[in-house]
Amino acid sequence: MSRLYRRVPGRLAAVAGRLVIVIGVAATLAGSPGVVGAASAPRLAGHFQVTLTITKANYSLYHKGDKFTRDWGFAPTCTSGGCTTKLTVADSAGDVHFTLKPVLKHGAWTYTAKFTHPDNCYALDGTTVVKKNGYSSTEQLVLKVGQVSGGAVTTFTGTYKLTFTASTAAKALGCPAQGNAKGKFKN
Repeated sequence: MSRLYRRVPGRLAAVAGRLVIVIGVAATLAGSPGVVGAASAPRLAGHFQVTLTITKANYSLYHKGDKFTRDWGFAPTCTSGGCTTKLTVADSAGDVHFTLKPVLKHGAWTYTAKFTHPDNCYALDGTTVVKKNGYSSTEQLVLKVGQVSGGAVTTFTGTYKLTFTASTAAKALGCPAQGNAKGKFKN
C-alpha cells in the first residue's frame, strides 16, 4: 500500500463552508410558490453556514460520514434577480472560488459549475509535496434551492463530486493513480 495520498488541502472541507473551486450547481425551485417556471432565476446571494457530509471516498484523506461546516459566500454579478454568481468558500488552505450559472430546465432553475485544475500529491504528513501539480482534478457542485423569499434563496441542499487522475510522473513517485469523493451539503 502506498504511503502517499492525494491531498486537496481543505477542498472538501472548504466546500462544506465556503466554496473554493468552480463547481456545477443545480438549483431546483419546486415547492416555492410562484418560482417554478418563473421568468428569472431566484437570487443566490449572501453568506450561509453550510455542512458537507462525505457519502463516498476512495482515498485516505476523507471517509464516508466525515462532516465539515464552512461559510459559503455568494456574490451575484448583476444588480438584481438571479444571474451568474461567484461562490467563495473560506478555507485555511486558501479560499476556493466557483462560478455558478443559472439555467432554466423543465420548469426549474439550475445553477451549474464545473472546475478542472491541477493539484499536488502530498506525503501522508499532509505537508510534504511529493509531486507539484501531479493531479488533474475536476470538481462539480449541484445546488437545489429549497425555500425562496422575496425572490432570494433562503435554504438549499446539493451534491458535491471530486475526481482526480495522477500524471505518469506522479504515479511513478507512488501517488495513487486516481480517486474520487462525493458528498451532500445543506445550509
